[in-house]
Amino acid sequence: AVFAQTPGLLSNQGINYPTFSSRACNAKGGVISSSNLTEQRIQSEAAVLQREKALRQQQYRILYAILGLSSLLWLGARANTLGDASLWPFRAPSQLAMLWASSLAVLAMVAVVRANAIESLFGGLGEAVRWHRRLGLMSIVLLGVHVALLAADAAINGISVAFVLLPFSSPGQRSLDIVMFYLLIVLGVLAYDSRLRHEKWLKLHRLIGILYIAGILRSEEHTSELQSQFRIS
Repeated sequence: AVFAQTPGLLSNQGINYPTFSSRACNAKGGVISSSNLTEQRIQSEAAVLQREKALRQQQYRILYAILGLSSLLWLGARANTLGDASLWPFRAPSQLAMLWASSLAVLAMVAVVRANAIESLFGGLGEAVRWHRRLGLMSIVLLGVHVALLAADAAINGISVAFVLLPFSSPGQRSLDIVMFYLLIVLGVLAYDSRLRHEKWLKLHRLIGILYIAGILRSEEHTSELQSQFRIS
């Protein structure tokens, strides 16, 4: 080790104590200056930040790709009816909000299926779980936006908002859809309760997945006009 004797007395007993200089020894006996150590630390931190930035960009590319694809599919299905006044200003955005909510819910489920190929896209299991939580929250928010836009559409068309928000209050309602919406909101909020045991958390997520799938299937029952315009061979 390299020592530097500090001149003068370092105690009131008149003993000269050796002190380490501002230089440290490496494993090979060479000397690494403190400035070099600082530079290496800065470079290491910069490399970590660069990797995190690249990972975030990849994650957002996946998100934008899913939302873009679902939007293009909606546009293809509505190509012949985009000029329909009944779609604007609220009904078309409400349909897109529901489509995005379903797409993000599916992506949230896929993110945590414990497949190495999928986990690597998100940067590992830890990042996949974090994105699962973010995507789930975004999906719940979009569900709320969907219903709010439907209520606004009903209001400007002279229909009671209760027709959209209160199940079994009027004939001809899609009451089951309304009940499923409230169930998804309640269960979705409960899923973020950190006090839940893992087993209950899993059961809750399975139920949410079933409700989402049921909602998608129910929406298919009410889109026969879209199916006649947009064929999948």
